Amino acid sequence: MAILGTVPAVASRCLFIIWLFIGIPGALAAPPFAPAILFDTDVLMDAGFAESARRGATTFTEISGVEVTVFTPSAVARRAGRADHRTIVRMALDGGHSPVVGIGYGFTETFAEQAPANPETRFILVDSVVSGSNVQSIVFREEQGSFLVGALGALATKTGTIGFVGGQDNTLIRGFACGYYQGAHHANPGVRIISAMIGHDVWAYEKPREGKTLARRMIGAGADVIYHAAGLSGNGVIEAAAEAGVLAIGVDSNQNAMAPGHVLTSMLKRLDVAVYLALQDVSEGRWRPDILRLGLAEGAIGWSLDQHNIGLVSQGMQDHLENRAFEIMTDRIRVAVYNETEGCPLFGSVNVEDWGVVNE
Repeated sequence: MAILGTVPAVASRCLFIIWLFIGIPGALAAPPFAPAILFDTDVLMDAGFAESARRGATTFTEISGVEVTVFTPSAVARRAGRADHRTIVRMALDGGHSPVVGIGYGFTETFAEQAPANPETRFILVDSVVSGSNVQSIVFREEQGSFLVGALGALATKTGTIGFVGGQDNTLIRGFACGYYQGAHHANPGVRIISAMIGHDVWAYEKPREGKTLARRMIGAGADVIYHAAGLSGNGVIEAAAEAGVLAIGVDSNQNAMAPGHVLTSMLKRLDVAVYLALQDVSEGRWRPDILRLGLAEGAIGWSLDQHNIGLVSQGMQDHLENRAFEIMTDRIRVAVYNETEGCPLFGSVNVEDWGVVNE
């Protein structure tokens, strides 16, 4: 009886599978798995954003054995004579790649344009959002990690003044600063914060000399802890802090080893994990078009503690950050998200429009 009872279930499963592949338009139309990862910078070993994303793709290749083709501006320019975002995406599509993983908000406009025109291709956009039936957008809750390192900076400062150096002045980078402000004020309402951006275009992330100059100005104004969200330009911030005997806070990857004893911590943004899991989901048939928002609760955001900074972060500081992280994950603390309409809601004192820009 038990055996006979399984027949309808087996038949039902078979009918479901037939319906799944015949009854759903395009179910068999997915292109071969030929992943590509697209960058709008040639500096992939930046100890930060690009390197983390590249590491996710490399790890996927090492584990799966499937090559992930890398597209960079210089490589594309050698073949196409130009290297804007549209050309990079177009070359990947012409090469039959899917999924196409765009690293950075710079690919937003081109993905929005090309996704509807290439419905069989799966697009994965990191750090921005595009809606579409074949697009997955992966964004991070940078404000949560920035809150934590802001709190740590406020606890560590001896002068009562801390700084923030951003790369390109845009909503994303202001989001880092907004979280930093909130965490610092939560830990020490009397802390003074100096902030500035390096520039208005994407090249602001590739100017370490300007980052160093700006950090030196902040140090001269009394800042003894400076957090950067400036890509390669942030290397200059760390260098300036080390030379002056003060503290920097790294971003994206663990940058503590860049200046042991002078990097208080690094705000971790796990692009490597996000890229790896996205590629794995596509390869194993779990991928879905959606907006993924990854933060502390998902293990995609955090802060670094290792042999290079353990002497800088007391047990009391560690406990403070772990408690704040728990409160954020349980919604006891809700970190405000910067937006262009409302700005950065703070405790009544900081106007984000006062942030300076070095390269007007």
